[in-house]
Amino acid sequence: MTLRYPLLYLSVAFVVGILLGSQVSLPILGWVALAAAVLGARMLQRRINRASKEHRPPPHQDRLTTRINTFFQPLPLAVLLAAVCLGAARFQAAQPVHESGFIGWYNDLESKLIVEGTLIEPPDERDRYTNLRIKVDRLRLSYDLEFVPVHGLLLARLPVGANWRYGDRVRLEGHLQTPPEYLEFSYREYLARQGVYSYMRDAHAFVLGHDQGSPILTAIYNLRQQALELIYRLYPDPEASLMAGILLGLQNGIPQDVQ
Repeated sequence: MTLRYPLLYLSVAFVVGILLGSQVSLPILGWVALAAAVLGARMLQRRINRASKEHRPPPHQDRLTTRINTFFQPLPLAVLLAAVCLGAARFQAAQPVHESGFIGWYNDLESKLIVEGTLIEPPDERDRYTNLRIKVDRLRLSYDLEFVPVHGLLLARLPVGANWRYGDRVRLEGHLQTPPEYLEFSYREYLARQGVYSYMRDAHAFVLGHDQGSPILTAIYNLRQQALELIYRLYPDPEASLMAGILLGLQNGIPQDVQ
């Protein structure tokens, strides 16, 4: 029996590593070092085998080694173990670092905060509110005068009506919260999977500047907006909204019954 789908086995090993990383607390460099050690041992073993010119292992290991090598061809077991270690390292790298330089450290304070940052994507406009995803770079308490540098992503919920654009630099004022959890849906886990650990509801905001994002992404988002306007000129709703969701990934305008 030979291995016909190496990418599938690598993916499974990587996922197993993610599950292992969620259970075993080890630094990122520790997992990477383990992966390097496994691959290094594999390479060393091959060199020793070539140097000794002894291709047949001892009798008590011959059958087991042959089965393992046959089953995992062309992927050695060491490669799969390295993929497990790298999956665990990826899990650890995705975890937030709760320190004063991380925006999540300021969640759930009684005082209002003034936060500044840049929109990293176009606004998510709904019927009753607008969501802004912001990369924060500094903040201060409302009664302080000096800003402190921070990093992290923030989801802010604002009233509808303002003309927000990707790359706008904005200032927000409000209470910073940990995203809520509901009985049937964990908004906290949903945002955490996207790297967002802070939430500001009913924030007051205004623009400090424009065009602070990537010129390439700006051009791409402008092209997507032009395509959206063209779709709505060519087709009526709900067909236009459905087509925008399929072609452009914009699902906000799709009516509830169509969803």
